[in-house]
Amino acid sequence: MQSSRTRSASDFVDHQPEGRFSRHEAIPGWSQKRLSEARVLVAGCGALGNEVLKNLALLGIGEIGLIDFDVVESSNLARCVFFREGDIGKLKAEVAAKCIRELNPSVKTKLLIADIVTQVGAGFLEAFDVVIGCLDNIAARYKLNRLCRMAAVPWINGGIDEFCGQVSLFYPDESACYECTITTSMWQRMYERNSCLLPSPRRTKMPIATTAILASLTAALQVQEAIALLQAPTQSQPWPRMAGGEQLSLRVSPYEMSVLHLKRNRECMAHWGTAPAIGLSATSRQMTLTDLLARNEMQSLEVDWDIAEALECPTCGREEVARPAWKIEDSDLACPHCGEQRRPHWINRIDRNSFPAKSTLADLGIPNGAHFWMTSCTGTVHHAKLPLEETL
Repeated sequence: MQSSRTRSASDFVDHQPEGRFSRHEAIPGWSQKRLSEARVLVAGCGALGNEVLKNLALLGIGEIGLIDFDVVESSNLARCVFFREGDIGKLKAEVAAKCIRELNPSVKTKLLIADIVTQVGAGFLEAFDVVIGCLDNIAARYKLNRLCRMAAVPWINGGIDEFCGQVSLFYPDESACYECTITTSMWQRMYERNSCLLPSPRRTKMPIATTAILASLTAALQVQEAIALLQAPTQSQPWPRMAGGEQLSLRVSPYEMSVLHLKRNRECMAHWGTAPAIGLSATSRQMTLTDLLARNEMQSLEVDWDIAEALECPTCGREEVARPAWKIEDSDLACPHCGEQRRPHWINRIDRNSFPAKSTLADLGIPNGAHFWMTSCTGTVHHAKLPLEETL
């Protein structure tokens, strides 16, 4: 690791000692104004998220967005600086937002209580300068990577375990993205976690063994990368930072730090479909898919999740439905007439005249602000997006 040059007396500037950010502003190239205007989104408010949010608040980021749907548990208390005994059972994002305002009242917060995998549209991310991922599973990171690429926003991924932390920087360009790095075993683990044969009540959250120490170290590096990225436009000589598609790994047993250049996968599906999206006036709850497709002279819509178009009982036959995989419960798979196990029929492409197309976009799992692909009768594919707000 290179050491910084020896600084002379002329390098130091006399700042007002009582200024909140005077120590920051003494750093060459630092622009507190830029940070006060910046908008940073944090996905996940657990151990990593707490540390990232704390640092962003202390640094004076103008607006911090928070995405999380989970509640505080007792196991969070040993690793999360914002949570107390009295917060158990409360929403993590709401508790964290309150603590951010206490740390720095000038920071604005914007909350989205939602599951990043199923309830967030890329439109929500478009207003932010950078996204910091503090997630604990492959499926959530996979989805966040897709959302960031569609929203054309860089994101910084973080992950921790007992003695190791990793930080990766991904740009919405041709460099490696998170999906490029998913190995066969990672795909298998993701499919097992989200298996269509395992309805939502059976899905279990696998705890990750770690400490506040690794969360603090890794989160600090994530925020350092975010600050370097945000400050770059104001600097004549930008600070050294990671390049898109690079991964920094650190270990504390034994001490070790390294940077890996991730390789772009030329077959990666996340790099497809990044053309500019056509804005639509429809909302997810107020229009059926049939109406949307007809209004825009389109034939079908394609999504990147499984939708059950039917449940088939070997004895009683087929029942048409229109339900995304995460809304299929154990009780749905038992035939209401004979009790036998029913088999779902899954689709990813919905034709305009099919039974599922009679459902609203929300019923099919398409949230406000979502990006998706519609195909015309001639086979031309159009990238489209819904408005973020529920307004027509």
